[in-house]
Amino acid sequence: MLQLTKTLSAPVAAALLTGCAFHQAPYVAHEPGLAPSETSVFSVITENAARNGALEITHVDGKPTACAQAGCPVWVRVKPGTHAFGLRFNGDYKLAGAFIQWQTAVLSVEVPDMQARHVYLGRQVLSNDRVAVQLQDLGERPDHGLSLGLEGANRKYHPVTF
Repeated sequence: MLQLTKTLSAPVAAALLTGCAFHQAPYVAHEPGLAPSETSVFSVITENAARNGALEITHVDGKPTACAQAGCPVWVRVKPGTHAFGLRFNGDYKLAGAFIQWQTAVLSVEVPDMQARHVYLGRQVLSNDRVAVQLQDLGERPDHGLSLGLEGANRKYHPVTF
C-alpha cells in the first residue's frame, strides 16, 4: 500500500530532478572476482514513470545499494541464486500550490533461483492505492537495457552485457 506522502517546493523538486544520476550499467552487488558471464541481472521498470511514478532498488539481500552516491539503481548485477531486493516506489505526483506532493511505498521482492546470464524484470503493477511487483525471467542474454537522455538530443541505449 502507498504509505506516506512527501512534499517539496517546486524549485527544490526541479533542482533534484535535473541533478539525478543514472547507472549506465547494472550496479554490482556481488563480491569482486566474478566475470559478467557468471552473474544475473535484476532490473525494475516503470511503463510510464512521468505519470505513474517509478521503482528503484534500495537493498540487495539486506545491504543498501549506492543511493547516496549516484541515486538508487534500477538494475543490479548479482551472483546466481535466490536474492531479496528492497524496492522503493515514488509516485502519484501532484502539484499542491507551490509544492509537489507524492507518495512512497517500500516493497520487498524475492527472486528465487536466479540463473547466470539471465535478466529478471520486476514490473510495477498499480491498483487503486496499492503497488505490487510482477516478476518475469527474460531468459538468457536477452536484449534488455536502459535508454537514457533526452529524445532527439542525447538519448542513448545502454544494453546489459554478459
